[in-house]
Amino acid sequence: MNTYLKGSKVLLSLSAAAILATAFFTPVVASANACTSANTVMYIVAHEDDALLFQNPDIQHDITAGKCVSTVFLTAGDSGQNQAYWSAREDGARAATAFMAGVGSSSPWTLGDAGVAGHSVKQYTLTANPKITLVFFRMPDGNIDGNGFAATSFQGLQKLYQGVNNTVTTVDGATTYSRIGFIDALTSLMTVNAPSRVNTQDFVGAFGDGDHSDHHATALFVVAGQTNYLAPHTLYSYEDYNKWIHLYTDAPGGNVVGDDLTANHNAFFAYAPFDNHVCQNESDCTPPSDHAGSYFTWLSLMFTNGSQQGGDVCPNVSGHQSSVPEGYVLADGQCVSTNELSCTDNISTTDIVSDTSETLSTGGNAVATFIPYSWTADIPGATWVWNAFHVADPVNGETLTLTRTFTVAGTPSGVSTLLLAADDNYVLTLNGNVVATVTELNNYTSTTSDTYNVSSYLQHGVNTLVVTIQNEAMGIDDAEVNPAGLLYKLTLSQNSCVPPPPDVCPNIDGLQTIAPEGYQLVSNQCVPISSGNGGGGSSSYDYWGCTNAAASNFNSLANKNDGTCKLPAGTNLTSSTTESSIGEVLGASTTAPELPLPVGCTETFHNYLGYGKKNNADDVSKLQQFLNDNMGANLPVTGFFGKMTKSWVKKFQTQHHNEIIKPWYDAGYKGKDIENGTGYVYKTTKRQINLTVCTTLVDPLPDLSSDIGN
Repeated sequence: MNTYLKGSKVLLSLSAAAILATAFFTPVVASANACTSANTVMYIVAHEDDALLFQNPDIQHDITAGKCVSTVFLTAGDSGQNQAYWSAREDGARAATAFMAGVGSSSPWTLGDAGVAGHSVKQYTLTANPKITLVFFRMPDGNIDGNGFAATSFQGLQKLYQGVNNTVTTVDGATTYSRIGFIDALTSLMTVNAPSRVNTQDFVGAFGDGDHSDHHATALFVVAGQTNYLAPHTLYSYEDYNKWIHLYTDAPGGNVVGDDLTANHNAFFAYAPFDNHVCQNESDCTPPSDHAGSYFTWLSLMFTNGSQQGGDVCPNVSGHQSSVPEGYVLADGQCVSTNELSCTDNISTTDIVSDTSETLSTGGNAVATFIPYSWTADIPGATWVWNAFHVADPVNGETLTLTRTFTVAGTPSGVSTLLLAADDNYVLTLNGNVVATVTELNNYTSTTSDTYNVSSYLQHGVNTLVVTIQNEAMGIDDAEVNPAGLLYKLTLSQNSCVPPPPDVCPNIDGLQTIAPEGYQLVSNQCVPISSGNGGGGSSSYDYWGCTNAAASNFNSLANKNDGTCKLPAGTNLTSSTTESSIGEVLGASTTAPELPLPVGCTETFHNYLGYGKKNNADDVSKLQQFLNDNMGANLPVTGFFGKMTKSWVKKFQTQHHNEIIKPWYDAGYKGKDIENGTGYVYKTTKRQINLTVCTTLVDPLPDLSSDIGN
């Protein structure tokens, strides 16, 4: 954090700081256990006081618990000033951390290297407790607005992240980073330390929201860096400056109290003597009544506002996974097919009752309706509903359909019942199945309401309950004499376990009817697509390509003709015209303009590719091989563009941010977030792949203006 607090600055001497530290620390006995991923945590922040102000007391708790704790500072926190200032701040970080470790703020540290490949990064290890380390990248402070300072040539993390600066040099001149190089450095640091929990600053907010630019940039770089950090881990986002708003919402007075608050203050005052930009004593640090955004306010609040799961969480599934693949669950550190799990009975019941969340055929939602004395049906928790408090046409009657959707998270199991009362007759359906058609007119009393066993109509996932009610005409213009309404309670019984996915191949455990990704059905057997079958392709997925065996570009994998067949001269070419479509940013189109190629250079991709698109199977196979060769993806080369292929395309896009993503912003793109890639192989992505394969290819940046706004 870099800001001035109005008020006098009373600097404590170093000796005073040592006395203060000695007075308040509680000795912590370091655990003798070696550092493992399970007991290692990493805090990554922008400036030397950020961890104290925004992530404590979590750091104190982790140190006290004997965990291996590494705190990483991405900038020097220089505020455009000289080395004397930023090096003093590093001294302050060491003093505060040693104080939290219970060994006194003046305890010595051992200088070493952080182990980031290709770069010199300082790491300090607490001599009295080697499980505690501090890492200093010393990137230049980007200023609160991201524009940087003149003393460091207006460089900064935000500019590097957004591609404004192609490279940034550390304030000590030790090393220079590109955007991708800095992301890789963070990945390398995480890999060396192997934390199971990574804590950073606010990656939920956005630049310009009142927080310091370095805070958001730090968080975004960490999000990008942890993508290729393969140890299973959880990434947490901590709120920064903007957390003071909680004082006026859900945490009046703060949510850090008692011993934790005292510890926060003491750790901060162990740091403060080394930084003349922060308050130095309790009087200075106490916010004025009209200013909640001050030091003691931030020390009294700690909030996380987001998290992400990451890492290769399925080590026995080929390829690097960032989440458990569909059809698998994580059990004892291994990916296990849900077909292999036996559900233990854990039956629970849930009541779903009629209320104002019902949607109406007339539009909008239901409302609580008038209840006459004759409606004696009573269902606790349920509400009599209609489209108005009084019916609109009691003379001629009216018909209304009420719909309710709900989710069964597990497996419907046991007996599920529906108790229903209505005025007047009704038709009841559940998931499109007619449960009952009732023509009686007095279904609204305690003795005439109806009960149904609906167990066989329920399904895992989203369910839809529909009741169409007809209020009979009475010829009396009195809505309280001829009312209408619906009242019900569905008691849902379910097993907590999720049903296994449908069997997808007859020779892979069970009766299966469709082929999984990478396989095709041949003679009722699963055959890997790479082995081929001489023509026709899969009967399950859409593999687009030339399906005409007479064509020179016949594709044996394809089962959908994409209109690109090249037939011998004299053949009717009507079916071989190329389909065209309008593109979207980073890829929705399926065709691209012809590209002149230099001698000896072959364009790897001509068509655009994407998940769910009409892809050419040969092109997808080449794409998968390209990702394997250049990204280490280890994808099965199937010709089918699935979710794993899309994920690796996104990683390629972020790795080449300046060449693929940045040009869209430069062209004026202001649409949905594309910072983490889209997974589509469109104009700039296709170009970068082709240039990667053939460095002599003459392929200027395409015109993107026609896509902006689509």
